[in-house]
Amino acid sequence: MLKFKFPNRTFLSLSTPDFRFVWMASMGTSGGYFFQQVFIGWVVYDLTESAFITAMALALDTLPNLIGAPLGGVLVDRLNKQRILIFGPIYQLLLNIGFGIGVYLDKIEVWHILTFVVLMGCSWILIEPARTAITADILTPERLINGLALIQLAFSITRLAGPVIGGILIEVSGTSTAIFAAAGVQLIAVFMASRIKIKLKPRESLTFRSALTGFADSVGMVIKTPIVQGLILLSFLGPMILIPFTSGLFPVYIKKVFDLGATELGLLLALIGVGSIIGTIGLASLGDVKRPGVLVALSILVGVVSLVILAQSTGIVMAVVGCLLIGLSFTGFQTLIGAMLQQSVTSEFRGRVAGLFMASWGTVTFGSLAAGAFAEFMGAPFATMIGAVAMLVYGILVIGFYRNILKSSKN
Repeated sequence: MLKFKFPNRTFLSLSTPDFRFVWMASMGTSGGYFFQQVFIGWVVYDLTESAFITAMALALDTLPNLIGAPLGGVLVDRLNKQRILIFGPIYQLLLNIGFGIGVYLDKIEVWHILTFVVLMGCSWILIEPARTAITADILTPERLINGLALIQLAFSITRLAGPVIGGILIEVSGTSTAIFAAAGVQLIAVFMASRIKIKLKPRESLTFRSALTGFADSVGMVIKTPIVQGLILLSFLGPMILIPFTSGLFPVYIKKVFDLGATELGLLLALIGVGSIIGTIGLASLGDVKRPGVLVALSILVGVVSLVILAQSTGIVMAVVGCLLIGLSFTGFQTLIGAMLQQSVTSEFRGRVAGLFMASWGTVTFGSLAAGAFAEFMGAPFATMIGAVAMLVYGILVIGFYRNILKSSKN
């Protein structure tokens, strides 16, 4: 039976010192990311006045994940995870400083921005698998769902605060100030990651041959582990369907369906963050979760319902409900799938399975193109309804084929 124990149970993993530093480092890196979402969109649209180029620039940082994240997972299992969490943000803040100087000197062109976004995206193929894997190393299996939910909470908090602070800085002090502020936030991540004390077992030294062997081993592990196959397939639901067919179409809903303005657009985007916070606190507060796979299926169903509600919305009130459910659903299955993957493999594969999980984010661009095409020719509500049907059918097929997902115990 599920038992809520609030608030002590909710923040239980933060009683582990090393995890506290991982959590605070996550606040720094995710804060820098959401600052980036504001200033990139602002700079690109200011230069081009093109919605298409702006959307492309905002999505390009996910493309390296599609191919790079599985390879990044191999490296994470060979390298020191703490050092990745230190040097990854250093790389990011150096990119931000260089980009900020270019903006300050008014020397930035569109190709500079697109290059910057791709280079920044490359850093996440190591940072995210390392963060997930080191969390699994630090926490006991009983606390893993709680810990990963709290990581998502950090992400949700900065998703709300980062764009607001970044926008204020742009208005008050200029775009370059917001970029330098992102670098400052990433410096906090470096400091917090340097405080982690966990001693990890030494791994095989990294060579080209060992990397290839590690990748081959991860493929073999996936082939031999059906539940990992099913969970990886389910991980595509959020980036490929739920997000592109909802928040990716919000500007169209606001202008053409609801006939509202930018304030309401910001409200809908923020409400997804509110739903995510509710979802992460709920997951972190759960007691004994005997069958996390059942909660994954429930989260998918909530996602389908959120798509239907948004598609049927004729006013902002129904859309508000849909947005809260979108955040709740997305946080639910992302956190649970991530935790189940870590619990389904031995420690030597943690980085690699986290990399495979993150590869799904490389499909955001393709999902956005599909959603945009449907919306262009059939309208945003019809496109969102197509997304609802696709999510339901895909979820049923995967869970129906990999029924052990529902039977899997966290232990």
